[in-house]
Formats: sequence, structure tokens, C-alpha cells
Amino acid sequence: MNRSGAGKWVAAMLALMFVLALGCAKQQTVKSDEYTAPPGPPSEAEQALAQAPPPSEGIVSETLRQEPPPPPGAPGPLQIAAAEAAAGRAATEEKLSPFQDIHYDFDKSFIR
Repeated sequence: MNRSGAGKWVAAMLALMFVLALGCAKQQTVKSDEYTAPPGPPSEAEQALAQAPPPSEGIVSETLRQEPPPPPGAPGPLQIAAAEAAAGRAATEEKLSPFQDIHYDFDKSFIR
């Protein structure tokens, strides 16, 4: 290799290393102080909250709406789960093939 070819090769390698070194620079994180707005006149919502009576003390109870019973003959949750499990087993079960197995010798393309 002549001198000009070697110089071009070295220059190309240095340029590549320079690009890789600058291209992988870590980004700096900029932290800002938490901004708090200066106090101003209270809004309508704040005024309504200030004028509202305090919440009552004690336990608040509420009646729950009951769901209607399933129609007669409809499958229950256990029957649905059993049907889904059976479908999953059938999907993953190994099925018999109508074809015979084919055996190859190692590193050979001939069928035994």
C-alpha cells in the first residue's frame, strides 16, 4: 500500500472515531424549580368550597342494586370455565398424523 492510501485510511478511521465519540454524548437533564403561581383572588369554585358545609361525620351507607338472576338453563360461571379449559386442552393436544415419520441420517439428504 502506498503512502497516500495509508494516509486516507488513517484519516477515515479518525473521522469515524470522532463521529462515534460525539454522536454518543450524554444528554444533560435540565432541572427547573417548581413554579407556584402568585396568589390571586379566589375563583368561584374555591369560594363555593369555602361556603359549603363540612361533610357529615359517620358512616354513609348505600343499598346495592342486585343483578337479575340468569335465565333458566344458562350455563353458570363454573360451567363456562370448564368449557374454556376443555377447549384449551383440545387446542394444545397432540394429534396423530396420518403420515409415517421420516428419518434422515446425520449430514445426509437420503431418506431411510
